[in-house]
Amino acid sequence: MSFDAIVIGAGHNGLVVANYLAKAKLKVLVVERRSTLGGCCTTEELIPNAPGFKVNGGAIDHILIQRTPIIQELELDSFGCSML
Repeated sequence: MSFDAIVIGAGHNGLVVANYLAKAKLKVLVVERRSTLGGCCTTEELIPNAPGFKVNGGAIDHILIQRTPIIQELELDSFGCSML
């Protein structure tokens, strides 16, 4: 199997890059070492002494993405993305 591009890391930046490459008709492979995709945009239990308390380590990204054309260009709303 061959690819035009390999993206290392399935954090939010890697996923956005992979989507733009795929929209440009390139064959893309995304490789991630963790079992969870999204990088710092994930919500996880990050504080060992507070089980059940979930934190979004990159919450600022939710604000900043609204200042870019990414949501519209990648038609993320058609996949259920909505900003509150």
